[in-house]
Amino acid sequence: MNIKSISILFLLAFTLSYGGYNLGRALLGPNQGMDFAQYYNASHLVLDGNDSIIYDRGDAYQNKGKEYGVKSVQLRRTNREVVTTNAYPPFVAFLMIPFSVLSYNDSRYSFFFISMLCNIITIPLLFSNRTKERRKELIVIGLFVTFIFYPHYYSLYVGNINSIL
Repeated sequence: MNIKSISILFLLAFTLSYGGYNLGRALLGPNQGMDFAQYYNASHLVLDGNDSIIYDRGDAYQNKGKEYGVKSVQLRRTNREVVTTNAYPPFVAFLMIPFSVLSYNDSRYSFFFISMLCNIITIPLLFSNRTKERRKELIVIGLFVTFIFYPHYYSLYVGNINSIL
């Protein structure tokens, strides 16, 4: 075995163990989908004709979030459970409307897997203009880097839309 093969095997083992651990945390962590909750709530509000409160912090927004089954988070300072207020531009609410036809949990897990799929598909597209041999090497390296890069997992954990965009 040459040094290149040994290095690839080591990277593969590291990626599978570290990546698997972080994927599990990203999918099953205690606050999984914090950003997604905002998209989901806002898209439901738009569909229900309550788009005027997508940036509201009051009871109307909170009650609608609970009605839609959106997971709340606990605020550290007050120990109060709240549905996170939308912090994204209005077009995000429209983009997320297809997800609002599912229940909150089904929707956020679907969003998680679609985000993962978008990440995986993007890597070969980035290197599509390379020679066949070089493209294969770059795709392997790209997948390794993606799955050991912590911000990738954090983005999945909070349900961020970056992967899809």
